[in-house]
Amino acid sequence: GVRGGHKTKEDGVSFLMEPFSPLNSKVEGVDDESKPDRTMFVGTNEMEILEVDDVHGVTTKVNYFVMPEEDFAALVRRTTITNTGDDDLTLSALDGLAKVEPTGGRLQWGLKNIGRTLEGWMGVYHANDDLGLPFYRMSTEPSDTASVKIEKAGHYCISFMDGSDDLLPI
Repeated sequence: GVRGGHKTKEDGVSFLMEPFSPLNSKVEGVDDESKPDRTMFVGTNEMEILEVDDVHGVTTKVNYFVMPEEDFAALVRRTTITNTGDDDLTLSALDGLAKVEPTGGRLQWGLKNIGRTLEGWMGVYHANDDLGLPFYRMSTEPSDTASVKIEKAGHYCISFMDGSDDLLPI
């Protein structure tokens, strides 16, 4: 799954938040105003999850959608963090995948049974010098055969801020 965290400072006091954490989930039938409200919206080509934390005055919205009219498969995750409180906030955010699984070969058994061993075949190859466009792939197909099959397929991952043309380092 995807995880994210905020380090927030309000009135000189720092605190950590992890939106959508199971530890902050409301229990059905229990009225607990200290826990954030969560809502999920599902559309034809997208899904959105909204968490409204009135205690800290922060709303986090995550929207997933596929890139239309492209000749490759791509899933986009857009995260929006909004200060809904009355006070100014200083915010540091970390957002992303907890784990990326490679493409190629017959990986289902290996990921399940020898996942740590498979990490020896996995690598990140940067397409540019500023570390903004990593390409994640297996070096070779992990198999116990006499021939070696070079794996060329993989996954790109990019990160950027709205309003900026620069890619963020990953």
